[in-house]
Amino acid sequence: MPPPLTTLLRQLPKPAYLCLGAILAMLATAAYVQHHMAREVADGHNRYGQALADMTAQQAVEATLSKDLVSLQVILSHVAQHSGVATATIHDVENRLLVQAGDSPGTAARRNFTATITLQDTVAGYVTVSTQINADPAGIWPPLSIAVALLLLFGGLAWQRNRRPSDLSLPVVTPARVVDEVVPLETEPPREYHSALLTLHSANLGELRQQLNGQALKQLLSQFEQQLNGVTALYNGELLHLDDRCLQLVFYSNNSRDESSFHAICAALLMLGLQGRSEQAVQLRLNAAVTAAQDSEETFYQRLTTGVQQRESLAYLARAPVDTLLVQQQLLEHSTLQQRLQFLPLEDNRQFQRVREIDEPYLSLLEKQRRQLLAL
Repeated sequence: MPPPLTTLLRQLPKPAYLCLGAILAMLATAAYVQHHMAREVADGHNRYGQALADMTAQQAVEATLSKDLVSLQVILSHVAQHSGVATATIHDVENRLLVQAGDSPGTAARRNFTATITLQDTVAGYVTVSTQINADPAGIWPPLSIAVALLLLFGGLAWQRNRRPSDLSLPVVTPARVVDEVVPLETEPPREYHSALLTLHSANLGELRQQLNGQALKQLLSQFEQQLNGVTALYNGELLHLDDRCLQLVFYSNNSRDESSFHAICAALLMLGLQGRSEQAVQLRLNAAVTAAQDSEETFYQRLTTGVQQRESLAYLARAPVDTLLVQQQLLEHSTLQQRLQFLPLEDNRQFQRVREIDEPYLSLLEKQRRQLLAL
């Protein structure tokens, strides 16, 4: 029968009592410090989110009053690139969505911060910045656990050293060998970027070169370049390749592949709309395809397959009807794109689907952006 607890406590030497007292004091101190740290982190998060919202509201005053959606989209795109920002939106006084940037809401915990866009006493709209709430850091608990373990070891060794012969009725406990635990330093993981490739194919550039004189062709291409720069500024894209048949642009996102793909699709619809609804008699006729961009971390076979599919899309665009927009089937698997767009399958090509239309409110946003770009 094991001895009662009171007997064990009476047989403990003074160093053991000191260890127990130190452990209790450390645990109480750690609980207080952890609570204080959590409150400081929450307060800092609130100040950071509200500061971003206030800053964005100040920058968006003139663009909101003039309804310059292009400038508003550029402002939100810069805000969405800040650390911890999930989404950023601007609504008018009637709570209608004007522009937004960032990923669509997911399952992660988020906190919203709102600021009013005002000029003197006039309210022009509202800015909402949504930030991700990170899990509470481990704080001081890992080093505290090591300290408690060392104190227990010290108390056990002191007890073994100071045991009296009358204590031999109790089982002898051999202290285990201690292995120093290496606590790795927490470093912020490298930021992951997602990308999608947009290919624009001109169906009539060769004919226009024969029909137009040098000055008219130069003016047409200069206007096209200006519109292209506006679209890439809106949707965080850059020119990757250009030749006499097509041009390729890559679109980036810090959040997900769905967002980069959606940016490329919106840019394609905007470019097709700018050319198809222009009032000029001479226009560029375009087709477009959105495919997965080659990733340096992919295997050799995956990169080769991606390259082959990109060439297949270019060959298909060369014979497709004008204003055709194709999206690679690979981008539609396990994605949210089908919740924002309507697609039509292709009977003669299973690697792609054709975009039929984009749902609201994105359709209205694209139309407003198209009118803004045509006015440039």
